[in-house]
Amino acid sequence: MEKGFLYSAKEMLVRPGHTTREYIKGKRAAHADPFLMLVILGGLASLLYYKLDIKMLNSFTISEIGGHSYIMTKKFFAISMLIYCFAFSLIDRIFFYRKGYNYIELLVFNTFIAVEILFLYIVLIPILLITSSLTIDVFIRPLLTIVVLIYVLIARYQFLELERNKKARKALIAESLVLIVIIVMLSWKSIIALTQI
Repeated sequence: MEKGFLYSAKEMLVRPGHTTREYIKGKRAAHADPFLMLVILGGLASLLYYKLDIKMLNSFTISEIGGHSYIMTKKFFAISMLIYCFAFSLIDRIFFYRKGYNYIELLVFNTFIAVEILFLYIVLIPILLITSSLTIDVFIRPLLTIVVLIYVLIARYQFLELERNKKARKALIAESLVLIVIIVMLSWKSIIALTQI
């Protein structure tokens, strides 16, 4: 972790798709393990967001499926991000099966993306704390979601090498629509609240 943590975070920010592809092809010496990073950053994000009572855009609560009142993505960052990794890897496998990546390779790719998103959520805590009492807060969180979505799309574009593949670019557009629908479904209460301002 000491050696590769910041290097992996920097590389995933600057060139996410290329970095992950190189990692899968065996260039791992300089990188930290993405699954270990997910557990550590997920635990840290859970602790900080829960203790500082920072609200997330995603308003899906555990009480809707079983009787508790905590926000799932706030208290269980690592678990929810791991669920997203498994789900998005399956979606990637369906849409991009011709690219030749197996499910585990796609899981590594999506785990690296989840780690970078968690890193972003932790770095932005001061901004979220400052804006939480201001009216612009309702715009900051959707903006953060849009930034994350753009990052995910850029990472996929690079990783799947879609520069010259028109058919695969269409698949990325279709997959993006699926991801947007998933995000909207998970955040529908917050979106309704935004439309009532």
